[in-house]
Amino acid sequence: FTKQVPFHTVYVHGLIQDQDGQKMSKSKGNVIDPIDLIDGIELDDLLNKRTKGMMQPHLKEAISKSTKKHFPEGIAAFGTDALRFTFCALATFSRHIRFDLKRVEGYRNFCNKLWNAARYIEMNIEDKQIEEIKNYSDLNIIDQWILSKLENLKSDIAKHFSNYRFDLIANALYEFTWNEFCDWYLELSKPMLRSSNSQGTISTLATVFKDLLKLAHPIMPFITEELHQRFDNSSSISTKNYPTYNEKHFNANSIKTVDFLKEIITALRNLRGEMNVSPAKPINLLIDNVSDKDKEILANCDNLIKTLAKVESINFVSEKPPTSATAIVGEMKLLVPLKGLIDIEVEVTRLNKELNKLEKDLSKTKAKLSNQAYIAKAPAEVVAKENEKAKQLESTKLKLEQQLNEIKAL
Repeated sequence: FTKQVPFHTVYVHGLIQDQDGQKMSKSKGNVIDPIDLIDGIELDDLLNKRTKGMMQPHLKEAISKSTKKHFPEGIAAFGTDALRFTFCALATFSRHIRFDLKRVEGYRNFCNKLWNAARYIEMNIEDKQIEEIKNYSDLNIIDQWILSKLENLKSDIAKHFSNYRFDLIANALYEFTWNEFCDWYLELSKPMLRSSNSQGTISTLATVFKDLLKLAHPIMPFITEELHQRFDNSSSISTKNYPTYNEKHFNANSIKTVDFLKEIITALRNLRGEMNVSPAKPINLLIDNVSDKDKEILANCDNLIKTLAKVESINFVSEKPPTSATAIVGEMKLLVPLKGLIDIEVEVTRLNKELNKLEKDLSKTKAKLSNQAYIAKAPAEVVAKENEKAKQLESTKLKLEQQLNEIKAL
């Protein structure tokens, strides 16, 4: 009617298949109505929908059986945004896309994560003045880190949009939101918000979250609009400028520093798990083989390490250290003295029990691998898997034995 080309670019995605890799069709009774994924549907209604008015009535029983197997309780309500995010995440260059209900469930949890992050931010910035960040270099290293990560996200999303990689856009948003922002920055922000100099962190929280909502809006329009209105009800999020990369807000050193800090905290948490020490129990930390640069980072992050890893004191090794649980971060050695930290008898009993179980598993695996009849008949990949299992069991056994000897020496 207009004598103009309606679309200059058409994106063709792969064929959506059911959970078994079958093409969805009414005759097979395996069609999933998107509305049922959004609003949910009871099993009886789903059965009726799939078997009503069939052109091949003799398939009704098989379709009913298959439906009850895959959807025993019907389909839960996942919401529009979770469904949209799922199909973006599945939009690879593959010619066939196998639909998986678990993915939709996972992305509904992602929506909940975003919602909970908004609640945390609201609680911490309500009744406080949100100032515009004018000089990014004045912010603490943690705030500079998350803002630098945000700039990376903006750059990645722009690149992926230009290449029509909607799957990579979804993955980038998920990784940043779940792992960087929620799991790390919100946790790191807690002690900073309690400090007397919290204004930079308050502004950073608001800035990052507002930009994150804008970045996610094309994929998740409803939840992002709803949350945007909580922070800025002057106009719709869809009228705002889409965030773009700004090199001035990126600080490579902040990323190196905080990655180093994250390694330390993760290593200490892993040591607790290995030694069966409660996360709530304070530990003392000794540090050996530390460079001047690492000392500077540790000094700047002292309070964060103590808060997030429940560390009572941090000291540098000047003489032979006591028996300790050890972790390596870069060139630096982290030592957690064990004396007084664990119940030696309980821990020895626990480790002996683990060793006995492990030795039985190792003995079975070795017996299987020494059986020539089994080696001759089993597929090569199965034998390779068993060999890898044996190596892992041997490695774990050595670690447990070393741990046991260290504890007995206390």
